[in-house]
Amino acid sequence: MHETLEAAYNSALKQAALEAFEGRYEAEEMSTLIDLRAILNQAMELVLSTDLSNVTDKTT
Repeated sequence: MHETLEAAYNSALKQAALEAFEGRYEAEEMSTLIDLRAILNQAMELVLSTDLSNVTDKTT
């Protein structure tokens, strides 16, 4: 799951680099402004704390 979150982060960072500041920053430059570890930890906490008791399996 951690790898999936990291891939989503990288995708979002690239998109943000295009949209934010009118493309003045590359994704690599923006990544120096962001605490990757904190974002991934928070995302993992949110995923793990999600109440799935009301979710139904629609694949059956």
